[in-house]
Amino acid sequence: MKSSLRPPLAIFLTILMASHVASAAISSWNGPSGLSGSSQSVNDAFEVPGNATVADAWLHVDESGYLEDGYGETWTAEDVPGNFTSGQFSNTMVGKFDGAMSLMPNSTASNVDTFSSSANLQLPSAWSHTGGLWSAVNPSSMNGTVSGQNRVLTHGVVPASAYNGAIIAATLPGQGLPSNSYGSMISPQYSIPSPIQNFNLTFSHWHHLDVNDGAWIEYRLDSGSWSHISPVGGYPHSISNSSVISNPVNPNGSLVFGDGNHSGWVNSNINLDNISGISNASNLQFRFLVWTDSSSTSRPGWFIDDIYLTNQGNSTGYWHHGCISQTSSSCYYSANAYGAIESDINLSATASGSKIKTRLHFDLEGSNYDNFCVELSINNGTNWTDISSGSSSTGQTCSSRLNPIPGSSYTLPNGTSVGDDSGGFVELDFSIPTPMLGNNQTTKIRYVVDTDYAIQYGTPADTIEGLTVDWFRVINSNGT
Repeated sequence: MKSSLRPPLAIFLTILMASHVASAAISSWNGPSGLSGSSQSVNDAFEVPGNATVADAWLHVDESGYLEDGYGETWTAEDVPGNFTSGQFSNTMVGKFDGAMSLMPNSTASNVDTFSSSANLQLPSAWSHTGGLWSAVNPSSMNGTVSGQNRVLTHGVVPASAYNGAIIAATLPGQGLPSNSYGSMISPQYSIPSPIQNFNLTFSHWHHLDVNDGAWIEYRLDSGSWSHISPVGGYPHSISNSSVISNPVNPNGSLVFGDGNHSGWVNSNINLDNISGISNASNLQFRFLVWTDSSSTSRPGWFIDDIYLTNQGNSTGYWHHGCISQTSSSCYYSANAYGAIESDINLSATASGSKIKTRLHFDLEGSNYDNFCVELSINNGTNWTDISSGSSSTGQTCSSRLNPIPGSSYTLPNGTSVGDDSGGFVELDFSIPTPMLGNNQTTKIRYVVDTDYAIQYGTPADTIEGLTVDWFRVINSNGT
């Protein structure tokens, strides 16, 4: 099985990217803890995640302890029935809700004048930066002349748009980097996965720096010292050993991104498998640094998008229940078998519309003889629920349930009907039962293979028979 770690590094890379309408979220209040007076404007009070756009919003404000609505004990208007233009009231007030009268205090109704249409873009709160160089920006705000992917400014060429989404991280967007500039953008600490295999930091970036300037990546384990690290294939340029990058910032030399020309969007990958000491560390952290020489010509700097930290984990082989022949034209899996592979699965972030997607190949006799079923447990394997056949109960063996796979025939998600053999690897979708959505207990998934006493292959017999599982994923209602 493969695993992946996809941290919130990409959060600043897609700010203002429209989110799925079925995916609602609550934005935390970052403004003052209290407001007083009949009117007060508040700026920068909410922070919206980088992969979402506010399409609609609700605000609940608790008025307890602040401007009172009155007690609403009486209202008298006998002389003008059905009309509130005259009369008498006691312990109530008007004017709080644009002329409407408040009869009873109600903390669920509050008067919000306007939400400003403007927004201040910023790096995620978990990230930090030094040197005053880094910020988040929509490239369209940098003006200039657009030609294809390039946006030409007086001091150099910058991206016309983000590599993905709308927002990128940039050094002094719209300005040239002054000489003697030095600054870093620092990630939060990430837990080191286990086991490590194909553990990679990947990102898309665009650089336009003077020939004597440079940009590079450093890492540190736990709270140790920072060390220079190179991407696969190395850095494309080197700068003078007399620069600050050589001592003490980069003791490994002067290899950098930046050669005096604009790069366009390029993808870089840094393999982390063999970092010295990583097997004994708990956390890993990165920083992206830019340095300019004292005599450098002002250039735009460095622009970064789509940062991912991924780990493949265990080996890339498949789980296979059946037979494989490399010497003859056919083989036969075991009769009277009832085997399963079981794994942990995380359903805590699931909601209505979430599903489990899996990639596998099946070649079984089918009908009610040889089949497989997929099951979930939300109590650490004590009880199981079938999510792949027509029966949720696991009281019967898999082949005895309603419509196991392949059964008499099976319809793939693309509408194709297959018999015993799926015809190669296919991706299947299974709904998650409603009571299991959002479960944060120990949850497990298992694939069960059930065969009877005869015909140990799916027609026609060939060199791979049985069930082969590649991977499974939890897909949220918005498709992530």
